[in-house]
Amino acid sequence: MAPEYTITNKFTKKTIVYSYGVMLLEMITGKEAFDDIVEWGVPQLERALSIGNLDFVDKRLKEYNKNEMNRMIACALACLRDNPQDRPEMRQIVEVLKGNIDMHDLLKREQQLTKQVELTFGMESLPKPKIMAS
Repeated sequence: MAPEYTITNKFTKKTIVYSYGVMLLEMITGKEAFDDIVEWGVPQLERALSIGNLDFVDKRLKEYNKNEMNRMIACALACLRDNPQDRPEMRQIVEVLKGNIDMHDLLKREQQLTKQVELTFGMESLPKPKIMAS
């Protein structure tokens, strides 16, 4: 469940996006959802995009298209952002999965939001988001 659901007990478009991210994580890893799957999985996904380490991908996937897998990983990361406003819309996810939108556009959004907060509040020392190099 999305972090905000525990407070509001309401489903929104953004809680559905978060749940979709969990489902993508399950598909990528072959693991069923468990209590800490997001805490375990997000670092794996970040590492995969930063250094190309895909050792956590479901071993039953003997052959797969690495570009498609990277798009799935980027979508999962974007969907699993803690802040609901930072999550993309489902139509954006679908377009990235189809290959119609560059996956890096989803990841750039977090960078833009952090910069906007810094400019608005003068917080030059905010920790930078973990955005993977292209």
